[in-house]
Amino acid sequence: MTITYHPKPNDAGQPALLKAPSTPTPFAAWEDPNSVASVVPGGNMPAQINGIPFTDWPSPPESPEAWNSVAGQAVIIEPRFDCPMGEAEAAGVVVCEPDGRIWLVAPSNGYGGYHATFPKGRIEKGVSRQANAIREAFEEAGLQVAITAFLADSKRSLTHMR
Repeated sequence: MTITYHPKPNDAGQPALLKAPSTPTPFAAWEDPNSVASVVPGGNMPAQINGIPFTDWPSPPESPEAWNSVAGQAVIIEPRFDCPMGEAEAAGVVVCEPDGRIWLVAPSNGYGGYHATFPKGRIEKGVSRQANAIREAFEEAGLQVAITAFLADSKRSLTHMR
């Protein structure tokens, strides 16, 4: 049996054992819009998808202030956000490819009870919802995204999500 650890430490700074590590798919899956394509953190990626190259984000924001000024936020019509008492605010994105595929993340060890979900997370104090959504896409999927529209507000188990 091979023991596999996540490439990043857990919240306590300790190595995070992966109980059921994901398996990357062959690059051919990335070229077929009818296939599910998978990659693992730190794993090999195809050069591009749908004509958009995969490149590193050389200087992602590191502070709440820097995230608040991150490119990709949009002036869009959004309804008022009313987070019920006792729930935490969260934000995320649905990333759609031109070929109809969407990006999902598979949280390590089924964190939060999810097998697969959209990139999302609790809002960091002082960070706008849109900036937080962009940050979650980067942290969870390695994507640098732009907000294009409001989709929905949703009640989760412990959070209220935009």
